[in-house]
Amino acid sequence: MKIMLCLAVLSLAAPALSFAQGKTFYGDSKRGWYWYEDPSGKAGKVKTEKKEIPSISLKGLSDEELWSLDADSFSTLREAITKQAVSDPADEENLGDYVRILDITRRRSLAFANAYQAYLSKKPEFNMASASPLAEPGRMAVVREKMGEISRKIREARDDFALIFFQQAGCSFCKEQQKILELFVQEYGWDIKSVDVGGRRDVADAFSIPTTPMLLLVSRESGEHLYVSAGVAGKAEIEDSLYRMIRLLKGEISPEEYSAYEFQRGGPFDVKAPLRKR
Repeated sequence: MKIMLCLAVLSLAAPALSFAQGKTFYGDSKRGWYWYEDPSGKAGKVKTEKKEIPSISLKGLSDEELWSLDADSFSTLREAITKQAVSDPADEENLGDYVRILDITRRRSLAFANAYQAYLSKKPEFNMASASPLAEPGRMAVVREKMGEISRKIREARDDFALIFFQQAGCSFCKEQQKILELFVQEYGWDIKSVDVGGRRDVADAFSIPTTPMLLLVSRESGEHLYVSAGVAGKAEIEDSLYRMIRLLKGEISPEEYSAYEFQRGGPFDVKAPLRKR
């Protein structure tokens, strides 16, 4: 069927082919439409006219007028002045306008920052310094709060959760992770089940373990699990992940609150504080 169809197409195309071969233009394979030439000779040259971009000047605007422009108008003007200066940097007038509007931009930004700081002095609940102090003693106090909360949460959850350590023979990274987990067990007394993926491929496949070492947190009650780490993870990294995952699996926090600590509840780092006030 396909052969017959091809023959039919060729027979229909034959007259056209013979007609084309009689034409010098079409018979020349190096010319014709391949070279975008018009055989009729009617193709005209496309005239390209250079568009004149109207110049913009700040001559007629005072500093007071620039200062009082609304944000959208000021932004549009500044962008236009910037483009003009970049397009023709040799024009000193363009550069002068650019430097001038840049100076006004800086001053307006500084004015906003100053007003913002003044407002925070009246509204301490919006001041991030209350939750994230800059002074070293304050920062150390925050670190102690975090470490204490992490340690307490992990100890409290010891009987409600377990850890599965996926490793395999001959894996040097697994050996290093094993040493770190031994320190973790010494401090917290958790149960850690070690699984060799080479001998228990069924278990590895059930938890979709792509690599080793890998650490898995499992809830004894619900069976829900989360991946604590992939690759070698330090003790502090494991502790931090466990703290957040335990709270999440126990329903103490939502995914939106994943990075927050309990002692930060109600403060600037509590994303749901405004909702709880309603």
